[in-house]
Amino acid sequence: MILEKVTGQSYGDLLQERIFAPLGMNATVMNNPSDIVPHRAAGYRLPNSKLVNKPYYSPSVTYSAGGQLSSVEDMVKWEQALCVGTLLKQSTLNKMWTPHFPSQGDDWEKLRYVAGLGWWVFNYGDRRVVGHNGSILGFASNITRFIDDKITVILLCNLDKISRPDAIAKKIAEYYCPALREVVLQPPLEERK
Repeated sequence: MILEKVTGQSYGDLLQERIFAPLGMNATVMNNPSDIVPHRAAGYRLPNSKLVNKPYYSPSVTYSAGGQLSSVEDMVKWEQALCVGTLLKQSTLNKMWTPHFPSQGDDWEKLRYVAGLGWWVFNYGDRRVVGHNGSILGFASNITRFIDDKITVILLCNLDKISRPDAIAKKIAEYYCPALREVVLQPPLEERK
């Protein structure tokens, strides 16, 4: 809403003009359920081990938290732009990927991750690893960047309850970097209480 107020553009138009079009992300659009979108995936749920369609929700208020549709090819373009500094300067990425510790609470050295600016900073020993999970009715996603190993895993799923997408990303990355098998991924904090 702040971006819309400052620029006088809709959030979708702003993303299209400043990010999607310059990066050639031609399959990435704002999620409007009335639009016909070729190859749009249907979302599902799995209550009581039975696959069913997700319930309807309006994506009009989700903005960046599920408000866009994209493709694997466009997500690769996004990742490449992050790698070469087309989208953001490396100094900006470094700030985003710096852990910001709360002033109170648990022993932060034992946490699986802490918050960066829009990214989780994962505890992988001395390796720099950042990522973010997402889920909305019928869908789940994850992007994990193994920065030092130059591996990025992007998961897109049309089922909304995926247990530990970060662990799935790690397993995929291990295929390309076997040394990651030696890193023990801690369970989420909420699972250890």
